[in-house]
Amino acid sequence: MKLGSWIPAQTSFGSAIASSFYGWEMSLMDEKTQMHGCIEIVDFDKFCLRQMVRIGLKEIKLICNMLDGTLPIRWRKFFVVRQNYVTDIMYAMAKPFLSKQFKENIRFIGYDYTELHKMVPLEILPPEYGGTAERREHSLFYKKLSDFEAKLLAYWKPFKNL
Repeated sequence: MKLGSWIPAQTSFGSAIASSFYGWEMSLMDEKTQMHGCIEIVDFDKFCLRQMVRIGLKEIKLICNMLDGTLPIRWRKFFVVRQNYVTDIMYAMAKPFLSKQFKENIRFIGYDYTELHKMVPLEILPPEYGGTAERREHSLFYKKLSDFEAKLLAYWKPFKNL
């Protein structure tokens, strides 16, 4: 997740989080993810105050509740990379809403990817994180996400009128 790439004038923070939620939920359907858990990389490169002021405490609490309780994902690690002082402010706002266990799984590694490389094979990491994976075409992910959305809506349909 590259928060510095988010352009508030084009996409609301709610929409950005909703797309992330779909992605996480899609990964939950994978048996390997259910067995082994997830490792998330949150990239704060170029994230600035102009973006941060568009995120309220209500949204921060919502994200914390989603990640640390609502989603049935076993988070193995949350790597925060290329962070800056704005990241520190955001984390200070989020900390009260996170469990002790979740906080213990967060690693602020900046530009030193040594710990990341111990947990994630270089073959699947892109070059900006010291990996050797080729750039992937995002349109394939969006197609898969779109197909998943239809499947997910069909799955939720029986619960709509409860």
